[in-house]
Amino acid sequence: MHATIMRYFRKHFVTELSKGFTLIELMVSIALFSVVVAIVAAAFTSLLSQNRIALATNNISNNLSFVVDSMERSIRTGSGYSANASYSGGGAASFSFTDDQGNPVTYSSSGGSITECYGSGCTASPMTDPNITISYLRFYVQGVDTGNGDNTQPQVTFVIKGQMTTDPVHAPVSFDIEGAATMRQINI
Repeated sequence: MHATIMRYFRKHFVTELSKGFTLIELMVSIALFSVVVAIVAAAFTSLLSQNRIALATNNISNNLSFVVDSMERSIRTGSGYSANASYSGGGAASFSFTDDQGNPVTYSSSGGSITECYGSGCTASPMTDPNITISYLRFYVQGVDTGNGDNTQPQVTFVIKGQMTTDPVHAPVSFDIEGAATMRQINI
């Protein structure tokens, strides 16, 4: 009878014990799971960082695009174009005109920013985001009646060069922009 109980015990309990995991198998599976989780977490963190940089770049680019579009729109509807430098060669560092409401407007670059001076006796206020550094701004004016009767429709072309900084870790991104506006009022 004792032998029968031992056979029964071996048959049922030993096979039940061999169906489970050993401690080594459990440790190996946890280690593999930990490695996979670490790789996924690193990839997810990198993805979040790249997304943050892309959003910052997009916001800065949108600001610059808005400034350029705003300048083009104001110049297009303005009149009385003038620049504070000779019209030959290198262009002017600033540009003045009268907007469609009769207010004087001046665009220039100061402190690495594009500035706008609106109205009489105004102080220049920056138009661009602080993360944008303007290194070059020139205005080229054609068709302004200088007394020689050129009969050309007034047009302003401006060139902007600078850099955008999205975060302190990555290098700044350089840009070159050229915009143009032709006065809507016929002045020939």
